[in-house]
Amino acid sequence: MTLVQLPAELLGQILRDVGSEFFYQDVRRLAISKRWFSFAWPVMTRDLQLTSATLPFFLENHALLGHIGPRLSSVSVHLKSFFKERRAVLQGLVTDRRLLQEQWAAETNSRLDDLAAVLHDCPRIQGLRVTASLETAYLAAAPFVRLLATPNLTSLHLDLAGYYSVEGGTGFDSEPHLCELINALLPTLRHLRCRMYFICEDILGPLKVEDGPLKLEEVIFNLTRADCVGTPGGFPRRCRTIYGDPFSVTDEFETGATELVARMSNPKMVRVISFKPHSYQAYAFDAITGRRSQFNDLEGSWEADGDDMVDSDDEEDPVGSGEETED
Repeated sequence: MTLVQLPAELLGQILRDVGSEFFYQDVRRLAISKRWFSFAWPVMTRDLQLTSATLPFFLENHALLGHIGPRLSSVSVHLKSFFKERRAVLQGLVTDRRLLQEQWAAETNSRLDDLAAVLHDCPRIQGLRVTASLETAYLAAAPFVRLLATPNLTSLHLDLAGYYSVEGGTGFDSEPHLCELINALLPTLRHLRCRMYFICEDILGPLKVEDGPLKLEEVIFNLTRADCVGTPGGFPRRCRTIYGDPFSVTDEFETGATELVARMSNPKMVRVISFKPHSYQAYAFDAITGRRSQFNDLEGSWEADGDDMVDSDDEEDPVGSGEETED
């Protein structure tokens, strides 16, 4: 008996265990047979993966929305810069880069706003992931405010490390503060991963309403970025800061993460990834154990771990001068 000939319940369970990523890696895997497709398509569209290029098609295809919306469980959106996606078309033709960037940002903000409206009508949506390339900048805060208001979210991953993304971090008191909005979600989230150009300790501040231990199991804050190696301390900035030197929020986040662990019923991973002061060395702070370990994969997995670091008040010279000191 071949895989396709298995009983419906068994075949369906196997494909659910395989997951949607298997089909996104190669959509031709949907086309084994009509029977196979009838089981594979619901699995693929249960966890939707969108890009800047496919997001417009998804939003414009109302029949598709109506078909998959009721069973949609999670959505992942990866935003690429206007220039990366249309480089072949734009090469030699762009005369006003800033104007083109503003046009891209306006279109993207509008589509994210439309996506938020769609997700509010998806009763089973639980996971939201929005990532952006480093070239992606000047996104508005308003669409993210609406995305964060998606009902029933239990998993949130925001990786918005592009320069001056999101704009809401640079304005006045009347503008939305994403850190406060994420803080308000802590009682209902189970998984939280966050990296933003503008970020502050308010994300881990006291809750307005706290009813028993938090259900959170995994929390990761990444305060590093690969292109910061040439400019240590250049990332991130404190929320609502326009001028002045970049501000490191490492101490506040390590303290806040440690306090958060005490409020969690089942903490499995709570870590803060950051740069050592005045150096290019990244490390991960485990708020559950207090352990610090080297972090060498700035562009890879946030769970990556390395050798333990010596935690001492008397740090060695970060640039490695080789000079010894005497007591």
